[in-house]
Amino acid sequence: MVTVKEIYDYIDSIAPYEAQESYDNSGLNIGSFNAPVAGIYTALDCTKKVLIEAEKAGANLVVCHHPVIFHGLKRLSSNSVVYSAARKNIAVLSAHTNLDKACGARLLLEKLKRNLPFSDIRFRGDYAAYCDCEAEFIGEFTGEDLARAVSETFGCTLDSRSVYDSELITRVAAAPGACDSPDMIYAACDGETRGYAYITGEARWDKTIDAQNDGITLLTVGHRESELPMVSFLKTQLAEKFPGVNITCEV
Repeated sequence: MVTVKEIYDYIDSIAPYEAQESYDNSGLNIGSFNAPVAGIYTALDCTKKVLIEAEKAGANLVVCHHPVIFHGLKRLSSNSVVYSAARKNIAVLSAHTNLDKACGARLLLEKLKRNLPFSDIRFRGDYAAYCDCEAEFIGEFTGEDLARAVSETFGCTLDSRSVYDSELITRVAAAPGACDSPDMIYAACDGETRGYAYITGEARWDKTIDAQNDGITLLTVGHRESELPMVSFLKTQLAEKFPGVNITCEV
């Protein structure tokens, strides 16, 4: 039977854990590497509801995006998710910033490509960067056109931290989660902000204003919405690699 360690090693092969940020706690958060895997449940977060659904599905391993243990624990309450998972003998394995860097940008653009005609997504070759992919539009599209397509694609309402207008967009880049630092937003524009659009989950107000002043179209689709494609990706990849293991996905 497949073990937790084999699942970990496979995820490590497609999204190396050594690439995670220093503040992150991706990896095996709960359980034993030697435990046999009866079934897997993939989710964005390991919550009490997810544990219930995992049990119903016969899964004893939850593979989630966000670590269920992020900071040091000084007390373990019997009401906590961590306690519940351990009590139910459900292992929890997370792949957070390492997975963001490995495929987050590409998955966002691939999803958007279903509704907008743009060129093949290009990998910029910097695995250590979140914003490692970009694409160019085929035809004429404005920031307003892109905003409508993004809203429809991700089923979201763009908030006040999204800035766009009637200017033509020629290039688009993306990064999941809260990737709003200047080195991420400006990574793919190569110094030319005109006609450049950037899509992420959420952004701070001052970063929105900076982008607006620099003529960048900045669209925030919601933290959860920007990361859900990675949950489906994990399910698909694990199902292909381990066909004998029952795998259920929350989305």
